[in-house]
Amino acid sequence: MAPILASVLAATLTLTPVAAQPDVDENIARYHQLAADLSVTIAQTEIMQRQIGTLQQRIAQRRAAVGRVASASYRNYRIDPLYVLSGAATTEDAMARLQLLAGFTLRQKQEIRALQIESARYDAARRTLDALITQQRRQQHDLLALRNRLQPRRP
Repeated sequence: MAPILASVLAATLTLTPVAAQPDVDENIARYHQLAADLSVTIAQTEIMQRQIGTLQQRIAQRRAAVGRVASASYRNYRIDPLYVLSGAATTEDAMARLQLLAGFTLRQKQEIRALQIESARYDAARRTLDALITQQRRQQHDLLALRNRLQPRRP
């Protein structure tokens, strides 16, 4: 999309009005406004793309954290409370193991919730990026159409 923008912006600098059209000044002003709007949209798109990259990294980290907690829970107590209780030598040991299991469960819930929050942020950013890309394409189309109207017709 950057090559299209470069050609559109280059055309902006070399645009000469056609004297035969009565609304040339309005069209030129509209053209410059569209070019400025397109530049802003492109900048916003680039920012959103960077944010999405960051969010993807955070999601990967959250998924890894959920996996680590689940793995630690499984390795230590096989997640089954009956297994925890049957392996305990004393009541105090069973209580300590159940508390540890509850801690793993709580930590896993927290990590899953954090993953859900990051995923929701990613989805919102992705929708925003998609809307910006659609807007950018529409602006490019409008800008090119207006440029074509403003360029002198060659016989």
